[in-house]
Amino acid sequence: KIHQRPLQRIPFRLTLLPRHQYPTMKFLASTVGFLLASLTLAAETATTTPAAGFSSSTTVELKDGSFKSMEDLQVGDLVLVLHEKHQPVVAFGRKDASHKTSFVRIAMQELDQPLEMSADHLVYLHGEKVPVPASSVKVGDLVQGVSSPATVTKVDTVTREGYFAPITASGSIVVNGVVGSTYDSLQKDESFVSLGGVSSGLSYHFVSHVLHKPLVMYCKKIASERCTDQKLEGGTSVWSNMVNSMATWMVQSEEEVGAGGFYFRAVAFYALIPVVLAVFTLCTVMEFLHWMLWVPTFFFLLDLRNINGKVKAVRDEERAMAAVMKDMKEKTA
Repeated sequence: KIHQRPLQRIPFRLTLLPRHQYPTMKFLASTVGFLLASLTLAAETATTTPAAGFSSSTTVELKDGSFKSMEDLQVGDLVLVLHEKHQPVVAFGRKDASHKTSFVRIAMQELDQPLEMSADHLVYLHGEKVPVPASSVKVGDLVQGVSSPATVTKVDTVTREGYFAPITASGSIVVNGVVGSTYDSLQKDESFVSLGGVSSGLSYHFVSHVLHKPLVMYCKKIASERCTDQKLEGGTSVWSNMVNSMATWMVQSEEEVGAGGFYFRAVAFYALIPVVLAVFTLCTVMEFLHWMLWVPTFFFLLDLRNINGKVKAVRDEERAMAAVMKDMKEKTA
């Protein structure tokens, strides 16, 4: 209703779509809206995602060569990531300094400090492009170090207070000399998303990285101060909790939700792939070309309260001008 009157003044030849395509677009919009509403409801009704990340005793290397504990790491710190590059921490997917959590402790022959991460968090093995869950790492495996592999000599579990999952633009971070992912797997010992026991061919790292791309762009280019003081619900950021809840809802097995629920989730998963990839591509292009000026404008236009207030102010001004003109005509007469 707010936009109805201004749009009536625009010549029809300036609109993007001809009139005969309106019903088709309405149908597509309704279909997409129904799918997104279903997924949003699933995210709201899903349980809180489990604690995941690195322990408080792990450390990261900063750009100046110094080391910082995971517990003291802050948004904006330049940390060492994959391929010996440095990138800022743009946000935390999970962060809780007091929650007692069980971690997989991986000791390595070439490194003094063992790596402590939750069982479902992802770590890179030497020569592999897809990271694997820490629970699948075995003695004798070669994990990817900064410049050379490190041989795993012992794998056990330990309980610590606190867990931390920082997010970088590349989705990687070097912790205790080992290259790890900033994301985790939602299925035990699985590196790839599996539906009904069949691999989808999409790794959890890739899917998580694509889904977190809007958050990374938002934190880097639009409102970094909000990501510095981000809101955490149960130790998990709002965005990460929504993404992980929807993903958890989609990968539920047929035994858990029945045949009908399983097939609906599988269709929703594959239907969302092109949409998510399109959003990822758009974010990447906009970030590359530095068209960030249009993004705050877009979010501003979406704020209906501001638009409504401006429209009301314009209408009030028009009424006031009309009243003044009426008084002037009466005085002239």
